[in-house]
Amino acid sequence: MDKYKTKMTINKWFSYISLEKLSETSRQVIDQFNRYSKKLTFKKVLKLFLYAINDETDSLRHLDQQLVNPKLKKVIGIESISYSQLSRALRKMEPSVLMDIFTQLLSLVHEKTAVQSKERVFLIDSSTFSLNKTRYPWDVKDSIKL
Repeated sequence: MDKYKTKMTINKWFSYISLEKLSETSRQVIDQFNRYSKKLTFKKVLKLFLYAINDETDSLRHLDQQLVNPKLKKVIGIESISYSQLSRALRKMEPSVLMDIFTQLLSLVHEKTAVQSKERVFLIDSSTFSLNKTRYPWDVKDSIKL
């Protein structure tokens, strides 16, 4: 993301998300999230993590360091935040609410795109996770030879 277009990009993402149109359960979870947070509301956390995903930020510490940028702080609406606060906020994010948002966005795509019955949409998760070698022993010799 271009550093000069940060505000426009984040606001453009959020123009498609309508938290008010989410299910009653999701809205209650968001209200609970906001009730116990001082700096980071659900909307701010979502904006911040969408930015981090788009920017391919390596870690919460790195995201914390990126918040030195005054334009980013202004768009997100926070003055300062620590990586431990980001970690707690990430733990509080309820997957069902994120799924509800995804479903809402997917329905917008369906409305704006004419899909023929034979077409398919494939969703690929590119998350990376490491496997402990002692817990998941494997060797190159054990792999399938082609």
